Amino acid sequence: MDKESREGTNAPGISRYYHLLLSVLFGGLIGSERQRHDKPAGFRTNTLICFGATLFTMFSIRIAGSSYDPGRIAAQIVTGVGFLGAGAIIHQRGMIKGLTTAATIWLVASIGVGVGIGEYMVAGVGTIIALGILRVFDKVEKRLEISSHTRTYRVVVQNRDALESVKNYFCDSGLRSSYAKILKSHDQVIYESKLRGRKELHDKLSSVLLESSLVDELTF
Repeated sequence: MDKESREGTNAPGISRYYHLLLSVLFGGLIGSERQRHDKPAGFRTNTLICFGATLFTMFSIRIAGSSYDPGRIAAQIVTGVGFLGAGAIIHQRGMIKGLTTAATIWLVASIGVGVGIGEYMVAGVGTIIALGILRVFDKVEKRLEISSHTRTYRVVVQNRDALESVKNYFCDSGLRSSYAKILKSHDQVIYESKLRGRKELHDKLSSVLLESSLVDELTF
């Protein structure tokens, strides 16, 4: 950190409070976007993360003075935020959810650190870019999902012969399989498969499976 930034952070008077107000503003902007999309880490969470990161950074600079490395406490913010991000990630039935939320938490903390050391312009531009990624890239991602849609199918049949016929449905679907497994439950056979491909191919496969007399139960 350069001398000018450190002096700006330690300057007496109202200038210190600009750090806090800006961290609330930047964190709140990203948090409000997350809140509108009903994400686990919404307005309050992102605002508090940004605000807390700014406070920790300011305190670390004050504690360090001219004798110690002011980055020690700030460096631990990354570790602490890592725990929050890990808590936002959910692994369910072969799918991982919450990675974007975890990445957003990590990014918001970095913006808070930037505000804490007086890099207002960088933190502000970072906030604008982050909002652009979350809004614009979300639309791009949804378009990509149409051409590369993923579903996990769980099919219950009565016996192995029926299972072989059902597996042929999957092979002829034109979809790509990332994993498949066979389970035995009492007198029934359960077949699970994760497929990726165009949404219309998924819809066609699900229609075939629903209409098949060989399938006792289907979930996807």
